[in-house]
Amino acid sequence: MNIISRQISVLKNLYRERIAARPSYQPSPSLGDHERALLDELRRNGIVIVKDFLKPEEADTIRQLLESQISSLSSEQWVDVRKKQDAENLKWGVKMGNAWSFWVNVFQSDFRIMGSEHIAPIIHQFAYHNLITTVGSEYLKEDLKLSFCMANKTVYKPNIPGSGGGWHRDRNYKNGFKALVYLVDTDTNNGCFQYIPRSSSISHHLLKANTPNKFQFTDEEVTAMVQSDKDIMSVTGPKGTLVLFDTNGVHRGSPLMEGGVRYALTNYYVD
Repeated sequence: MNIISRQISVLKNLYRERIAARPSYQPSPSLGDHERALLDELRRNGIVIVKDFLKPEEADTIRQLLESQISSLSSEQWVDVRKKQDAENLKWGVKMGNAWSFWVNVFQSDFRIMGSEHIAPIIHQFAYHNLITTVGSEYLKEDLKLSFCMANKTVYKPNIPGSGGGWHRDRNYKNGFKALVYLVDTDTNNGCFQYIPRSSSISHHLLKANTPNKFQFTDEEVTAMVQSDKDIMSVTGPKGTLVLFDTNGVHRGSPLMEGGVRYALTNYYVD
């Protein structure tokens, strides 16, 4: 398939997912200045950062709640969780008698709680926060419905690609939306979120990543997409920093350095 044929195929898929399948939506008549500024930045770059979204003590409280749940399972039980995930193809984890589910990656470096909004009211408040829901709905032009709030703890293990399995889009062509908040101070040592701004744009699909139906990328492929490392946005910040982003953009949780630990919440929404 030559480049013109690939680009035609990509355009057809973009039209199908972004235009033909778009539901009807009535825009909100009462967006505040803050919400509008966030929405404008999100539309320009596919990502926007909100500093001090949670107070430090709120982030600490949530982190302690999550660590209590995660540490309630022994190392052997986490191994059993992984075995059951694989045996039963449980994409969203294993229920342990609660309203939430546990999930762990094959490296035992990324421990997740799906449905963490049921753990405590403070997490529920984040999961259904009006600012997040309003901006996300306006961005996607559809009524945003929460699927679940995912809480995770990532720890250092050598030679692994980071949270999310390395560079990827969540969907090949369809725009999506997630909200992520750091529960610890986060930098390049402990798995900060990384994103290529404007990589959800049609031009990026056509000019930078025009292989049809590809949503996982190697480090080498990502290097070819950008002019320099400066074109990759590494989201560092103190606990309580909120990240709103288009999940069709190329992103990952960066690999942790030795000794690094990161806690975060991420809202997943119904497609």
